[in-house]
Amino acid sequence: MVMLHTMQNIFEKMRREDVTADDTAFDGETAGARYTDITKRDVYLFGPETNGIEIVFSGEAAEGDTFGAEIYLITADGWADKIADITGEAGTAWSDMTNADCTTRLFMDTITISDEFHLKEVTVADSGNNRYAKLGLDTLGAKGTYVGFHSVGGVGEVKRITPWVRTF
Repeated sequence: MVMLHTMQNIFEKMRREDVTADDTAFDGETAGARYTDITKRDVYLFGPETNGIEIVFSGEAAEGDTFGAEIYLITADGWADKIADITGEAGTAWSDMTNADCTTRLFMDTITISDEFHLKEVTVADSGNNRYAKLGLDTLGAKGTYVGFHSVGGVGEVKRITPWVRTF
């Protein structure tokens, strides 16, 4: 008997450091830039066995603080392909499991897709339930992903944010 299964991996940090200020956005000259031009942007690479990814966000925030982000896939050819524009909001679920008294490191429990550019549907699950909202997408010929943040660090915005990714 042959059994097929999908490998379920753990969440890994997508960026080396928490993001505390708006990223420099891709502009008209750099949109679709080659991978060699964007490696300084904390691109998360995965193998060809990856069929999809799930992204969650945690950060230093108060309940109701917000953020904005652009989601990119890095194609097998090495181009940055914009997939979606999203906004998110911090809930009440603690994301620092190492410190039971930490109430400032929260999961983002609401994600809203404002624009979508992927050939396949980009999905959001478990949004608005004071747990952690999940953004899911098919990797469709990609070798990596990148999240560019905006609206971070200001009044009413998430102060420090980290994207986490799980491949499957």
